[in-house]
Amino acid sequence: MHGNDVATHLFRIAQEAVNNAVKHSRAKRITVSLEADDSQILLRVRDDGIGIEKRSRFRAAGVGIRIMRYRANAIGADLRITSK
Repeated sequence: MHGNDVATHLFRIAQEAVNNAVKHSRAKRITVSLEADDSQILLRVRDDGIGIEKRSRFRAAGVGIRIMRYRANAIGADLRITSK
């Protein structure tokens, strides 16, 4: 897969994660970070909202999560959704 394709998928994953946080988490702060080294890229979207139910994280809860999983799989990435 080309770098532009990976970048597009990462952008869309970040966009959907931020959209979900805005819509559902009641967050006051959302941060997006991107780190890269020679072997991997780490995209992280964090918020200070109410969290996501455990069952929603592990099953295909909504269209947004399904799309993020699809995009992650398309670029050989691992999508992890956690809640404190």
